[in-house]
Amino acid sequence: MPAALADFLIFELDGAGTCAFERADVFWGLTLIATLNDSSLSKGLVAGFFGLILSQIGMSTTGIMRTTIANPHLLDGIPVVPAMIGIFAASELLRLRGSTYLVQDKAQRDISIPRILKGVVETFRYPGVLIRGSLIGAVIGAIPGVGSSVANLVSYGEAKRTSKTPQAFGKGAPEGVTAAESANSSSEGGSMTALLALGIRGGAATAVLLAAFSFHNIIGGPSFIRNQSDIVYSIILGNLGQVVLLAVIGLLMLRLLGMVVRVPLSYLVPSVLAMCAWGGYGITGTIAGPLTVAAFSALGWLMRRSDYPVAATVIGLLLGRMMEGELVRTLQISGGHPMNYLLERPIALTLLS
Repeated sequence: MPAALADFLIFELDGAGTCAFERADVFWGLTLIATLNDSSLSKGLVAGFFGLILSQIGMSTTGIMRTTIANPHLLDGIPVVPAMIGIFAASELLRLRGSTYLVQDKAQRDISIPRILKGVVETFRYPGVLIRGSLIGAVIGAIPGVGSSVANLVSYGEAKRTSKTPQAFGKGAPEGVTAAESANSSSEGGSMTALLALGIRGGAATAVLLAAFSFHNIIGGPSFIRNQSDIVYSIILGNLGQVVLLAVIGLLMLRLLGMVVRVPLSYLVPSVLAMCAWGGYGITGTIAGPLTVAAFSALGWLMRRSDYPVAATVIGLLLGRMMEGELVRTLQISGGHPMNYLLERPIALTLLS
């Protein structure tokens, strides 16, 4: 819902909100990775820096080969989606070894409509987290090329940093779930602002819409907003409608989907691991996909054991290539004086603060 309101705002401002993000703003937005570990700032920075290093594997924008070890599968860099599957999903399954069920308490495994509705009501016990997560998702989603993969991680990390009970995060804390999912839901609507105002994809979903726009010879931008306002309003109202439809379908499907907690882990873990490997292969079409899933599952397991935030590494991996380009452009625009240029950029200063 906040994302749709953001779309309306961008429409009225003729895309000025999205255009306000400049090179330095995107680059310094990476400093958010330091907030993803409440116990140690240094661990958050180390994990994020490690992700940046991993993102530099492959061919640079100038055609230089970097740390590919003569492996043709690494020419395009590390496959990001298989890496995320491994470091988030597969590594979590490794952590669950030795357990019998996802939820050990038998009473908690009983799924009923009253309990589902109670969970819905639980969300509204954290209005501040809900609103902040939605706004974070809408703003980050509006940054071209970033999307929901970063928005939910940043929102979760911010909620954990400001929570009175950060130790409950990572164990199914409703506050953390609310923060991540509110940002995830609003980010796709926020990314629509980049598509409508600039004709640039904000995330994976808007990349599909961008292809559809091209098919109909529609190019986003201020002139598109001014001259074809009927299409713009239809898209925004459609976004509002899908929010309502998603809530209805979600409530109807929750009982069925919730039955996964009744499946013993002896069946669930190998099944999901096989799906992770198959998903990695489906994305890359080569053995590099499953191997990436396996390597990053081990990496994620080791990082969790040592209390390093895997989310910071993922953000570094996702935005590393973009950061490299934006750093070079920032240095070029600033004439070799990046600090003076930074002090003139209010959005970048806000991100740093």
